[in-house]
Amino acid sequence: MIILNKYSVIIISLILFSSAYGKNWQNSFGLVAGNSGSGISYQKSTKINSNIALGVHTKLYDIKAENEFVVYNRYTGQPEKTSEKYLILIPTFGFINYYPFEGKIENNIAPFITIQSGPLFTLDANEFNDKFFDRWQKAGTYLTIGGHFGVGVDILMQGGSQVTVSAGNDIYPMKKTIDGKTRYGGLALEFSFSKSF
Repeated sequence: MIILNKYSVIIISLILFSSAYGKNWQNSFGLVAGNSGSGISYQKSTKINSNIALGVHTKLYDIKAENEFVVYNRYTGQPEKTSEKYLILIPTFGFINYYPFEGKIENNIAPFITIQSGPLFTLDANEFNDKFFDRWQKAGTYLTIGGHFGVGVDILMQGGSQVTVSAGNDIYPMKKTIDGKTRYGGLALEFSFSKSF
């Protein structure tokens, strides 16, 4: 946890520095799927030189129970989920992308290595409350420091847009045991589309 805290301070400082010097900001929207669940993502980034990009990456993760599956209720005629969790993770990380092959590959592909760290917000709803609004209105909220490291590739397209495919390891420690676990995360795959402005 101490290591993640140090990385978070370094990465956030670099993000603030890049806001003054960065040009051609990109907004990215994507879909993410991992060992713990699935969700959507948003990223804002800029390149400070040909090999390094900095930015902020946030995800909205819907966490799934390991034994969760859909069954058909013959009395109501509707599908229902068993062992459902009501847990949302919102990692909001600063990141550094390093492009080791920039200028060495003569095509529109740009592989990169990414390191991310920052605050991790957790919303833990009451699974035993049947009413949606009551369940989330009384949700427990927690804040910890999380991280991510991985690899990916930007596929450059005409008009300054690009498609990004990445894979890595999410590190999501909890402040206490939540729904039977003290840590979520693991392998995560992400597909996103971005546009320069």
